[in-house]
Amino acid sequence: MKILEEYYYGLTVEDGVEDYCVVVEKKADSNDIRRNSLMRKRRRQHETLVMKNKLLKKKAMEKGAINLEESGVRGEELVWKPR
Repeated sequence: MKILEEYYYGLTVEDGVEDYCVVVEKKADSNDIRRNSLMRKRRRQHETLVMKNKLLKKKAMEKGAINLEESGVRGEELVWKPR
C-alpha cells in the first residue's frame, strides 16, 4: 500500500463486483468489451465480465452489453477467476 501511495495511486476496496458486471452474448463481437474487463465467466449462451470501472461498464453497455441485474444471471452464482 505504501508503494502505491508513493506513486500517487489510491486504493479503493469494493464489497461486491456485481456493480461492475455486464453480460454479453457469446456470439456477439465483443473483443473491445473483453479487452477492458478484469475477469470473465463463460456460461451457456453468454459471458459475464467484470469491468475495470463504471465508465467502462457504461461504454460496454453502449456497445450492446447488458447489466447483470437485467440479464437474469445471479451474481452469487458466479465464481470469479482472474484472467
